[in-house]
Amino acid sequence: MFTLKDLAQPGTLDEAYQILVADRSNVLLGGCAYLRLGSLKINTAIDLSKINLDI
Repeated sequence: MFTLKDLAQPGTLDEAYQILVADRSNVLLGGCAYLRLGSLKINTAIDLSKINLDI
């Protein structure tokens, strides 16, 4: 189980990076399957789905 205080959906990669480094308990989310394995308190979860990332 995990606890989210806030969810951020930045529009740019630079904005996502600034949110990530602003607080040690901020986390990038990707898949989220591992979050069920432990007890985690996340200050701000960063969702990158609004950013057009090309692989």
